[in-house]
Amino acid sequence: MRRCFRLWNEKEQRLPLSHLDLLRDALDSGRDEQTAPLSFSDLRVPAQQRRIDRATGELVILPGAVQWWIASPDDDSLTRLALRFAPGNFLPVGKAVFVLRESTAYSFPNLVAENTLSLSLRFSCRTPVVTTGVYSSANAYEPLVRQALLETFARVYDRPPYSDAVGFAFDADYLRSHPRGGTKRIDFRGETVDGILAPFVLTASPELLRVAWECGVGERTEDGFGFAEIADT
Repeated sequence: MRRCFRLWNEKEQRLPLSHLDLLRDALDSGRDEQTAPLSFSDLRVPAQQRRIDRATGELVILPGAVQWWIASPDDDSLTRLALRFAPGNFLPVGKAVFVLRESTAYSFPNLVAENTLSLSLRFSCRTPVVTTGVYSSANAYEPLVRQALLETFARVYDRPPYSDAVGFAFDADYLRSHPRGGTKRIDFRGETVDGILAPFVLTASPELLRVAWECGVGERTEDGFGFAEIADT
């Protein structure tokens, strides 16, 4: 399941351009002790409502609506989180404060029949995909993404998937056309984290695709990395 938390920003506020660590702090303050895996997006701010202060490198958020997406395979955990992040409450994110307006739950899209063995889906990255180490080639991510996905599945369901075949590839045209090949360097609590922010195609069984949608792709997904949306759904 995913929940979209709709926030309201009452005045111009500033956040670090990389603010996943601040969102992780806000999330930890609102949920139970560690339970099921969880993933989340950065703050989704409409283009006309944001700018970057080139002098300070900060994200400037103008008044208006903001979204924050949180996902988990544990529906009950998300429901409890929604009760804590209830409408009318305030959500502090670093020095910024937002008003919680509402949240809406979304289930994994019913894209295929249950007996489908494998399916290729295109995803749009919302936060960088991260794996251990720094790689000169995006192709090096595939075995590590596969391993992370299988480990997450085993943690969620306490069994191996019916099929452990996983294919993963970033959009090569996108990487060629973007500066630095889509690589991003994120500051997370003083630590430098390298990843790639680019569309990708994930080929796997429906149950593994669902885990990717609910738990994120790659490593450090509970820090907000690897949050992606299925394109064109």
